[in-house]
Amino acid sequence: MFIHIIKPLIVNYTIIIAFLVSTNLFFPLKKRKQYPFNEQVIYALVGTLAAVLCMFYPIEVLGDTNFDFRMVILLVLTLYRGKWVGLFCFFIVTIMRIIIGGEFVVPGVVINIIAYLLGIGFRKPFLEARQKAPISFVIFICFTVFSLITLELFVPFLTSSFYIIYFSLFFPTMFGLIFTMEKLMEINQQIEDTLYVEHLKTVSHMAAAFAHEIRNPLTTVRGFIQFLITNNQHHLLPQYSDLILEELNRTNEIISDYLSLSKPGKNGRETFVVETTLKAMVELIKPTAQMKNITIDLDLPNEHLVHVEKKFLKQALLNILKNAVEAIENKGTTDGKITVKSMSLPIQKVAIIIEDNGIGLTKEEVKKIGLPYYTTKSKGTGLGTLIIRKLIQDMGGTVHYYSQKNQWTRVEIVLPVYKK
Repeated sequence: MFIHIIKPLIVNYTIIIAFLVSTNLFFPLKKRKQYPFNEQVIYALVGTLAAVLCMFYPIEVLGDTNFDFRMVILLVLTLYRGKWVGLFCFFIVTIMRIIIGGEFVVPGVVINIIAYLLGIGFRKPFLEARQKAPISFVIFICFTVFSLITLELFVPFLTSSFYIIYFSLFFPTMFGLIFTMEKLMEINQQIEDTLYVEHLKTVSHMAAAFAHEIRNPLTTVRGFIQFLITNNQHHLLPQYSDLILEELNRTNEIISDYLSLSKPGKNGRETFVVETTLKAMVELIKPTAQMKNITIDLDLPNEHLVHVEKKFLKQALLNILKNAVEAIENKGTTDGKITVKSMSLPIQKVAIIIEDNGIGLTKEEVKKIGLPYYTTKSKGTGLGTLIIRKLIQDMGGTVHYYSQKNQWTRVEIVLPVYKK
């Protein structure tokens, strides 16, 4: 008889937990004072369905009685979701109990009433309690006492061993349901907090990247100005004015690009000769390089057409050239040199190679290039190389870094050649 009592109750427990976890996947449990109406309806329907399913698996060795764990669902549903959700569940399970029929319909309905009233009566102190275990135990004791009185009045043939088995399983089922709900609410809150922190990190990354990209054209403009005021070379201003204005315009474009990142943009790809763009970027960085006694050699024997976002390629190339200048400056060498070249690769691709004889990187540092906030500079953000990688990948290309500490660093960008 012991097995015949335990088996359906274990099935009831499985139904309760399975329904709870499944519902939480689509309508996550949260700790809040008020719940949206549609969410209330969902939990009322799902909870009631679980209670009805429990009624299909009662203890069958006790004649016309109908013992199951529907009262656990009714009680906990009322505690967490309020009187109206509890009332809906109570109404349906009571109708089902009447339909099932038998000699002991009345005690079944009375026990439903006990569970519902206890849920209403203890709801406020239960929700306010920081520790749910003590008050859950009090609710269980109250339910047990009132249920025993009811059963003794209407079902006198039940033995003490049955009561011990049934209520010994009732409490861990009730407590397990409450514990699972609390744990799920805690996990859901942690997920929300984590997402919020990730959103803040994203905003922080965006702000740092924005500042980093704005600094590049401003640094170039500053380099031009410093170059022009050195040795009174103001007469060269007309020669460089177009380049200065172009960099200021690029600053404005960067601002516009970052402001519109959240919106899908139009395809901005252009077809152009990559070597022409390389020469233009070298001309931009030359004044800064000359001030630091750095020579830039160009080796562009052929011309290659590409079909990519021109302004993004310029942005990536300028970042790399700027990093090369800074690497040589940090090394403190008096014969700084940057080599810029392009070469054809198999399978319709072109390689852009920028090499400097600066401070170089270790193998471990090379592996970490492109990781957010990783930088070897004392005042760097680490986002420059991350942006370069992202821009090149968006163009369908690749970027690789090679280096030897205190010797050199080489950056290789590979882009698909445009097929006419």
